[in-house]
Amino acid sequence: MRTVWTIISVLALANLLAMAGFVGWLGMSDRLSKDRIEQVRAVFAPTNAQQQIDTTKANAEAEAAEAQAKEDARVGQMPMPADDRTSTLAELEAIANMRVARAEGEAKRMREALELSWEELKRERAKLERERNAFDEMRRGLAETEGAEQFQKAVALYESLGADAASNLFRQILDDRGRSRDENIRTVAAYLNAMKSRTAAQVIKQFEASDPAMAAVLLESIRSLGVDAGRDTGTDADARPNATAELGSSGPGTP
Repeated sequence: MRTVWTIISVLALANLLAMAGFVGWLGMSDRLSKDRIEQVRAVFAPTNAQQQIDTTKANAEAEAAEAQAKEDARVGQMPMPADDRTSTLAELEAIANMRVARAEGEAKRMREALELSWEELKRERAKLERERNAFDEMRRGLAETEGAEQFQKAVALYESLGADAASNLFRQILDDRGRSRDENIRTVAAYLNAMKSRTAAQVIKQFEASDPAMAAVLLESIRSLGVDAGRDTGTDADARPNATAELGSSGPGTP
């Protein structure tokens, strides 16, 4: 029996020493302090039932405080006087009217700009139509002129003079102040277009040597006449291809 008590006493003393050593280690490692002991004691002091009662009471008090704060805030607000309320409504209405007026002004300006653009487009379209009609009329006039017997006689005379003399006479036509520059250019282009391609090319070469810009204008005018290039009936008298057909391929010489 004494041996049993001796064993129990040794075990109890060992546990006590182990507990004391653990507590000492907590203190030395800065894991245990008086404040933490108080916190642990406060946690385990009340029972679970008492803690639940305290939590419920605290929640109820918080809800009551929040409701009281809302009521105090509502009661603390002064009601807006009728005059101030009317003035505020009038200001809001004025701001809304200003925004509406601004939007209507922007819409009006956009409509006016669109109308101006449409009018300008109609004017440009009418101008283009007039120019196209004038061009078609000019084309018809040139076609009639090129088919006239006297015009063909004049073309034959220009061809018989040679490239030098013909180019000088064409320069005189281009310098004619009695008609517009465009009319003079169209006249010379019509003559060149009606000439045999070799002679017309030689005349263009004469212009190119002294006035390359005018040579380019004449070539473009011949192109705009719309006569098929390279058409040849096989006879020297009736062959009238476009003057650009042999430009650059024919050398100087008599027709």
